[in-house]
Parts: sequence; C-alpha cells; structure tokens
Amino acid sequence: PKVPEPKRYAWLGPRAGHDLAFQAGIGGGLLPGVYGGGSFGWGIRPAHAWPIWLSATGFWPQSASDQRGRFSALYGGISVCPLTGARGRISAQVCPSFSAGALWAEGRKLLTTKDRSLAQAFVGLELRGDLRIAGPLSLALTGRLDVPLIRQNFTYRRPGGDTSPAESVTIHRVAPVTLALL
Repeated sequence: PKVPEPKRYAWLGPRAGHDLAFQAGIGGGLLPGVYGGGSFGWGIRPAHAWPIWLSATGFWPQSASDQRGRFSALYGGISVCPLTGARGRISAQVCPSFSAGALWAEGRKLLTTKDRSLAQAFVGLELRGDLRIAGPLSLALTGRLDVPLIRQNFTYRRPGGDTSPAESVTIHRVAPVTLALL
C-alpha cells in the first residue's frame, strides 16, 4: 500500500537539495549608467534549515559618460533565505545578502593613465523567483538591492594654468544604493 507523505510545515523550510542558476541581466549604481552582466548561483537547501545561496556576479566593462574611464566589477556573495515559499515547480525567496569583490577602473584619454582595482563590499536584499526546469537546474529572476559598505570615488587631476590651481574632476562615484535585475 502507498504510504502517505508526512505533513510539511513552513518552519521546516523547503525539501533538502540544491539548485543551480545561470543568469544574465542589467544593473545600475555600481558602474556608470546601465550595464550588463551575469551571475552563477548555487542554492543549498539543508534539511530543516533556511536555504543558502552562493553566487558569483560580474558586470562587463562600462565607460563613463566623458569616456575618461572604463569600469567593471566581479564579486562573490552569500545569502540566507528565511522567507521561502514553493508551489509545484515554482518557488520564491526573500534573502538578506553579503557580497565582496573588486571594482576595476581603467583610465582613458588622460595625460597620465592610471588603472586601479579596489575592494568592494555590499549588504543587500534579494528577491528571487525560480522555475525548476529539470533536476537542480532552474530558471530564476532575481532583483537585488545592495548598499555598498565602501563607496568609491574615481577622479583625475586636471592640471592648472598660470592663474588657476589644479582641480580634481570626478569620473564616477558608486551610488549609495545599487540595483541589479538578473
């Protein structure tokens, strides 16, 4: 005879297992303008615990509006998802997150060109929706709102003339809140 499946309660979290997600999308606030990028995520669903996502995200080089700098970023993150719901092959999660990585700046069309790579760290919130395709593979849509713990300011010094002092010109400043839709 068929044995009925034991009742599941929300506080038990989703069934144990794991998920893989490959995502492409857009972002704003970290690099100049609107920029493209991608992410790879591995979701771990331990038994009787909240799901955990490990991710690697990168954004392709984006030029500043005056073309004097090109910026790109790569970072890894972890998020824990205490609010999780699922129905059939569809699931949704709300996940506080922490990410750390690097932001690269490449000077262009300047008298003295200088490239920099600087550490970047974020705390944020992810809203994730998944559609399970087969096995651990899922199609995911993630909205990510991050607050940079380090706000970088990229400037260059414009030389002064006989009567004017040298001045600093800002090429790009990381926004107080960054957004990504992956």
